[in-house]
Amino acid sequence: MKHKLIILIFTIVAVIFFFSCNKSPDIADIRAQIPAKNFDNYSFNSSIPIADRIDNNDEMVLDYLKNMDGDESYTYYQLTEEEKQLLEEYLKLLPEYYLEILEKKLLGIYFINDFLGSGLSDYSFTESGELYYILVLNPMIFEKSLSELFTYKDNTCFDTTNSDLKLKIDISDDFSGLLYILMHETSHIFDYEERITPYTEPHLKDLIPPKDISSHFTDKFWIDYYEMKDFMQVDYKEQIHFYNDDIEKKISGNEMIHVYRELQKTPFASLYSYFSWAEDFAEYVTLYHFTQNLDLNYKITIRENNKQIFEYEPFENDMILSRASLLNFIIID
Repeated sequence: MKHKLIILIFTIVAVIFFFSCNKSPDIADIRAQIPAKNFDNYSFNSSIPIADRIDNNDEMVLDYLKNMDGDESYTYYQLTEEEKQLLEEYLKLLPEYYLEILEKKLLGIYFINDFLGSGLSDYSFTESGELYYILVLNPMIFEKSLSELFTYKDNTCFDTTNSDLKLKIDISDDFSGLLYILMHETSHIFDYEERITPYTEPHLKDLIPPKDISSHFTDKFWIDYYEMKDFMQVDYKEQIHFYNDDIEKKISGNEMIHVYRELQKTPFASLYSYFSWAEDFAEYVTLYHFTQNLDLNYKITIRENNKQIFEYEPFENDMILSRASLLNFIIID
């Protein structure tokens, strides 16, 4: 079975297209035209434990995902008892303030065979415009450890065909990639709910005005959703593409050290943070939680002919650690 991980933006193309085709998108129209975006179409009971909200029968959500990705082959995956137990254990490792939101507002968890992405957080609207959420997960995330998933993810940016450099990102081999995807995607849900960044997706800016056009977390480093401030510009930012199959668009593996030396100059926790302020937030709180609350060691290393020639531990960088003070009302357990 071939598994593909695609960044979030590609998994919501159909929805963005819908919004872009309507000059003034209206929540009532969205609820009417996209059933999965209508909260009233779900059977929701907030008293059901989060881990028991796995839904393998909802044709409405399955049709929504098929249409979104243009893939009619999607089917629901049936978790094994061991996988269900792992999900329950990992949910307990999420921050308490995440769990409070999930308990109140998570409509369902959907495991999709051969899902285009590794995971997706999405939402529906109530009639008044309040958001409720779904989690879509690719079961392949059970197959890789945290370290394997992070290493694989960053390696997709590089063409290493003619390079002797080997990248490895160590976090943990004791946890599966499920923990990363759960933490990352629920970080987006937290952002949707609390609007830590000015808006989690660009089209929500007009649908649900931000609480405040400014954001303590983003103001210093971001001009707009995709655009860093001038002093933050780094080499190769525009050439970094994750999960890209086109070798011509990959960065030469020989430039790998330069790319990570550029990362060292920034307050960003990972290369994936470059993508948008929403991904910056999700990556930061995820990796902060892993390193500071779960005591995992996040280290990037590059070897050449089995000799280590580069090492970087982002959460030993004062620029990165200092950002926690901007989130001290939520981030410290």
